Amino acid sequence: MREQLVGYVLGALDPVEQAEVEAIVRKDAQLREELDVLRRAVSPLECDRDHHHPPTGLAANTCRRVASLRVAVVPASTRHSAANSGGRRTSSRTIFGWNLVDIAVAAAIVVAAGLLVVPAIGHSRLNAQIANCGFNLETIGKGLGRYSMKHNGEFPMIPASGKLSAAGMYAPELISSGDVADPKVFRCSLNDANRAEAAKIPTKEELDAASPEQLPELLKRAGGSYGYTLGYQDHGRYFPTTSRGRVNFPIMADSPCEKLDYRQSSNHGGQGQNVLFEDGHVRYLTTSHQPEGCADPDFYRNNDGHVAAGKDQDDAVIGCSTAHPQEE
Repeated sequence: MREQLVGYVLGALDPVEQAEVEAIVRKDAQLREELDVLRRAVSPLECDRDHHHPPTGLAANTCRRVASLRVAVVPASTRHSAANSGGRRTSSRTIFGWNLVDIAVAAAIVVAAGLLVVPAIGHSRLNAQIANCGFNLETIGKGLGRYSMKHNGEFPMIPASGKLSAAGMYAPELISSGDVADPKVFRCSLNDANRAEAAKIPTKEELDAASPEQLPELLKRAGGSYGYTLGYQDHGRYFPTTSRGRVNFPIMADSPCEKLDYRQSSNHGGQGQNVLFEDGHVRYLTTSHQPEGCADPDFYRNNDGHVAAGKDQDDAVIGCSTAHPQEE
């Protein structure tokens, strides 16, 4: 468990592992103390979250440094013996022709190379996933724009009540209207967990015909990997979000995760989320708080702190696929 604490603090666990760690830590006072110590220890790193490319020649310099250390660690008696024997090593401590010093040097080089390559690969994969999700959101945003032009400026409306009252209904509506042609864009990435049946967006007809037992799972899949605007309330009446081209008004984002502290998305390891704004542009944000210049503090909750329709037309709230506009 203690090694899991390090991954938890660094945001390296997947959502399921993170939830498991949180459940155990809540019950164990000693682990909570250790978690606080770890957080204090890594807090200086907060000012350097951005990725930095290694200096030119770092790998070569590392190898040269390791080579110089090899000379230093070989005992003088061994070097003298090797010189007297024509340069041949006489140490009996060998494994398949490699003495222990050779093995140590090789291991050091492998570790140094791993420290350079593995983080770079992970960072590149994360950037590629973020870029792919952002492109998908832009594509959906164009579909939302086409839809709104045909519906008096209104984006797809989530039913205020009934069995289909869920934010994920936006996707089947866009597919049914023909404003989004490829259902795959509703998935951030088609990894093994999202393949085949799990990746399919249900149609409106399938949702209408679903039994009470089938419906929850279908609604969970309906919105794909993204959350959608829950509209707003005005004098007791519910309205869908209307397109007004606002630059800082979020209408979609990577789907929020109920298990994380601030409901941030788990699509990118809990490190941030792509956000689609009403004017059609997409931005990657590391928090669920809106950019400067917008009065609405959190686009995953309304101004009362609830996951429900906004309290007015300027209160942006993005809900996961199963979120309801009405407060429960």
